[in-house]
Amino acid sequence: MRADIPIGRILRSHNLETRRDMVELEILEGELTFDGIPVLSRTYKIVHNNHVLMWINERFPIDARWKL
Repeated sequence: MRADIPIGRILRSHNLETRRDMVELEILEGELTFDGIPVLSRTYKIVHNNHVLMWINERFPIDARWKL
């Protein structure tokens, strides 16, 4: 399986009915991953038939593109 295929597309191709349960949403300060700039972090579970299929954490740098 290719690494560049979005998770949603993979789930649809297998006809899985899923939901995403948000676990945590936070702003992290001083993350080394993005040269110390603040990062928006979201953690959620992808659930199918009341079983967790995946536990996902995504991080996005908060920079000038956000216009905050």
